[in-house]
Amino acid sequence: MQNLFVSAYGYQWKQRRFGGIFKDEYKKAKERENFTTDQWDKYQNEQLQKILLHAFEHVPYYKASFTRHGINKETLKKVTPETLPQLPVLSKD
Repeated sequence: MQNLFVSAYGYQWKQRRFGGIFKDEYKKAKERENFTTDQWDKYQNEQLQKILLHAFEHVPYYKASFTRHGINKETLKKVTPETLPQLPVLSKD
């Protein structure tokens, strides 16, 4: 009986760890291993913009802070790592 429960737990853990979106994300990560510099720059810009847009749309603090500084969705869609210092910074307070 113990062997059965341990096996069931192991199967459940494996599904939780390697199921869902794991295979798709793993495949994407393997494809990124061979990116050129231009492809990495494009990928990083897309991910940065995606995170900033998510913060603007779902986090009231960032929406208020960005709006107060005159930053809207269109501005965030054009942000690059080089222009990142122009965004307002979250203070420790």
